[in-house]
Amino acid sequence: MVENIENGQSWFWSRLADGEKLDFNQIFVTKRKQYTASTDFPACVFWREQLQQYPNAKVILTVRDPERWYQSCMDTIFNFQLSHPTCPLGVRIFLHLGLVSLGMGGMVEKVIFQKAMKANWTKENVIAQYLAHNKAVINELPADKLLVFEVSEGWEPLCKFLNKSIPTVPFPHVNDTAHFQSIVRMVDWAGKAILAVAVLTPIAMGYCYYNQHRV
Repeated sequence: MVENIENGQSWFWSRLADGEKLDFNQIFVTKRKQYTASTDFPACVFWREQLQQYPNAKVILTVRDPERWYQSCMDTIFNFQLSHPTCPLGVRIFLHLGLVSLGMGGMVEKVIFQKAMKANWTKENVIAQYLAHNKAVINELPADKLLVFEVSEGWEPLCKFLNKSIPTVPFPHVNDTAHFQSIVRMVDWAGKAILAVAVLTPIAMGYCYYNQHRV
């Protein structure tokens, strides 16, 4: 999701959510980078479509405790959902400015709220959709194309599945939540700054006009 924001690719996932058939190479092969894997929202919602274009690809299904997964979403991506009750005020303002946020607000609503969560933000439904997603991936993919993986397992099962040698460096534990929350805070601040300018500018103009024309 972070790279989607940085690369301005919300339009692509929005059109996929609308049912269009698109070439994933439009976003996976760019002048800046050539991606060999996709992870997280919004890409994980379209795993079937990606396998249609890349039939030899392997799938790594990262699983975790549903309650912890839900809390992680609450701390990160749900903060960018206009329809979610916890979405900060500044983020709401920023996302409503479609050109400024590069269509981010509309994309996450289509892909995550409507498509992935079936337009229901209750905790029970969100966890149910998470479990249903995992079940569908496991049921539809052959064993040689799928690794059900917990990050606590470390390098060995991951490298064996991908036919790669085990690195000598420790398995990474990157705090993506902290990085994402820093983005949320930045966007929230920007949105509130926009609101402040919108409110204070006409007040300041009115004050100046009054001073210029009072007797």
